[in-house]
Amino acid sequence: MRLGKTSDTGAGYVREIVDELVPVFERLEAKHPDADVEVFTCFRCLPDALGRKTHRRYDKRDNVLYLDMTFSEDRYVTLSKEEQRRELSHEFYDYLGDSLRKYRFAGLDVDAFLLDLRAELREIGWLKEPREIYLCAGAQRDECACITCILYPSP
Repeated sequence: MRLGKTSDTGAGYVREIVDELVPVFERLEAKHPDADVEVFTCFRCLPDALGRKTHRRYDKRDNVLYLDMTFSEDRYVTLSKEEQRRELSHEFYDYLGDSLRKYRFAGLDVDAFLLDLRAELREIGWLKEPREIYLCAGAQRDECACITCILYPSP
């Protein structure tokens, strides 16, 4: 298995958040060496006016599954970094799972891969529930959205 990503974004923290996937992809590739597929994801945070939609394409000749994911720049600019991470991570995990189930790839146990992916994403602070992002993360993150840190920021 080979995993890759890129981003096309002009606003928000999408590019920075997506870069957190690099070590996750490396560990997953090592855990699933027999899976005969490459998955390449483009994360786009674009204005709604462009009308671009999320889509997938499987190139059978090269055995590459392309995921082109679009996130609303209009919406993401109103969200904190943690909120963006939460929304992006859930959409990515769900869409990747749906996409992998649409096709058959030699050597890939989709359910086992998704369990490993989920564990790896949770390890880097992805796939949080809404209540989790509002708990104080001041010591772990650059940005904290809890009411205490908003009202009483540290010097």
